[in-house]
Formats: sequence, structure tokens, C-alpha cells
Amino acid sequence: MKIDLDYIYTISDGDRDFIREILETFVKITPESIDAINDSLEQKQWKEVARVAHKIKPSILLLGVDELTKLIKEIEHIAKNQEDLDQLTTKISLLNQYSLDVLADIDELLATGRY
Repeated sequence: MKIDLDYIYTISDGDRDFIREILETFVKITPESIDAINDSLEQKQWKEVARVAHKIKPSILLLGVDELTKLIKEIEHIAKNQEDLDQLTTKISLLNQYSLDVLADIDELLATGRY
């Protein structure tokens, strides 16, 4: 999974402190949101799945991870419209894996200062 920080660099005018803050916030908030999506899936609370997916979508967009952006939009759409719910479990499983990959990449960026 490739993180593309070009957009963050553009909106921050290259402010590394701001970029670090965005990355740290993503690392802090995303696992909680993913847990909430998983819990809501387990309880079949589709509106909550859609709400949390919508809430984290801007953070994912900032990172420029196309596969993850597409996936979170699909999850939000399916849950919001309650269509193709049979696909939701698979898509949320992918979200779990993609998120772990992205979080590991961000941890490495923060540890090495290569952002």
C-alpha cells in the first residue's frame, strides 16, 4: 500500500510539523474507528458502519492511498444503502488489513522522519 503525501504537502506548504501532526492523528484515531466499524458490523448496525466510514474518509483521502480510499467509500455506500450486505464482511476484512499496512508504513515514516 503506497502512501502519497503530495496532497498533504500542498495544503501544508511543506510544513513538516503539520504533516507529522496529521500522521500522528491518523495513527491515534484510525484503530479506534476500525474497531467501531468491526463492532457495528458484528451487531449489524449498518447506519453506524456508514457513519464511522464517512467520518474517517477525509483522513484516508489525505494520505492518498487509492485502494483504501476506494474501499472506505464502498463500505460507506453498502452500509448506508443496505445493499449487497453480503460483501460488507469481506470489504471490512480488507479494510482491517489495509489499515494495518498503512499504519505500519506511517509508523516507519514517523520513526525515520521520511515524510
